[in-house]
Amino acid sequence: MDQGDVSVFRPVGTAEYKDNVSTWRQLILDRFCDTAWVCLPDLDEFLYFRAVPSTLPQVARSLDMAGEEALMGIMVDMYADGPIALPAYDGSIPIRDAYPLFDGQGYPPH
Repeated sequence: MDQGDVSVFRPVGTAEYKDNVSTWRQLILDRFCDTAWVCLPDLDEFLYFRAVPSTLPQVARSLDMAGEEALMGIMVDMYADGPIALPAYDGSIPIRDAYPLFDGQGYPPH
């Protein structure tokens, strides 16, 4: 909280973040991120870019240069064919080989 470039948000009264997460996110994004690229993954997400730059700043610069306003992404839950305690993905083999199992077709994005 002592950092000048950090904002801390807390629920007011009896409100809880978990009950209104989408409203909180939208209000914070509207107020602080109107002209910025934003990525909101959970802590356990792995971002995979195919045929685009490999870091988020590179992706943002590429999108800016192309005049884009958004990048559509999909979430695929992928699983290894083994114990969950196996080491995390290290990039040494294709991700599809490391995690060959995944959830079935869900609802398409709007």
